[in-house]
Amino acid sequence: MVKLGFFQDTFEKAFEEGKSVVKGTGKGVKKTFSPKSLFDQVIGRESFSDSEEGMRQEEQGKSIKKKPKSSPLDLKKLEEKWRKKDEQKINSLRNKLFRRVHDEEKKARQQLDEKEKERQRKQQQEEARKKQEEERRRQEEAQIEEPQGKQRRSIFSPKKAVKKKTVELKPSIGKH
Repeated sequence: MVKLGFFQDTFEKAFEEGKSVVKGTGKGVKKTFSPKSLFDQVIGRESFSDSEEGMRQEEQGKSIKKKPKSSPLDLKKLEEKWRKKDEQKINSLRNKLFRRVHDEEKKARQQLDEKEKERQRKQQQEEARKKQEEERRRQEEAQIEEPQGKQRRSIFSPKKAVKKKTVELKPSIGKH
């Protein structure tokens, strides 16, 4: 084999690396924008689209132990926290609903009480009006004198005196 110059060897290596970079870029973009791989990264699992790539990644992972950039998610704790927050929200909403219903019931009771009082007040006014009207009618009847007509004279009795229904009042009789 003929040894090539330093520059030719360098360019050849760069060309070969370029080919592998082009191939790897497509796979990397596919992996980066894949929803499955994003979900796997959030959970902390490794997901590989190709089995060869997965094997290569595993070998590299075994040889180079990298420290994780973030701590793994503890899903049990997160679920517990979320459950507690949900319970608090549910309890607060339940209390709000109870207060609204209770307030509406109070308003409804007050309205019913007011209607009942109004009905009783109207009934009392109606009764008072009827009593006043009856009293006024009686007074008018008492003031109106019925026509007497001519008194018939009997042959055997002297002149009949006309009876008066009203009480006569004499002007102040008293001290002299």
